[in-house]
Amino acid sequence: MIDLIYFYLHIKISVPLHPPPNLRIGFINGTSANIHWDSLKPVDQGGFVTNYKIMYHPLSSPDSHRIIDYSNNQSSISYTLTNLDGYTNYSCSISACTSR
Repeated sequence: MIDLIYFYLHIKISVPLHPPPNLRIGFINGTSANIHWDSLKPVDQGGFVTNYKIMYHPLSSPDSHRIIDYSNNQSSISYTLTNLDGYTNYSCSISACTSR
């Protein structure tokens, strides 16, 4: 006689508790900058991270923000921002996204 036991695993998907940590600049040249960050700990993800949103803009023009939707789930992530204006200071932030 075979007894079958069934169970269901219900995972509640929510949003990440905070942005990915340790955002830093790797290299800068005249029109590009490479940024790096660390992935969130699983307990802080609020589900499965599906992508990252990178938001940046020149400090002198906060209304001209650019948003990059970037998908990559390595433990340490990097992305190169391109077509930057030379001799211009930028603000940059990143958020992790789940399917919710």
